[in-house]
Amino acid sequence: MTKYDMNLPIWLEIETGFFRALQQTYSDAFTQLLTELD
Repeated sequence: MTKYDMNLPIWLEIETGFFRALQQTYSDAFTQLLTELD
């Protein structure tokens, strides 16, 4: 087992958290946009 294999789960966790935060930001912005248009 290489060092990279051991670090892989950590990187996946970081990327998942990043994309989740990004998705949440876009979701909030979209909701705010709809609220302003209403």
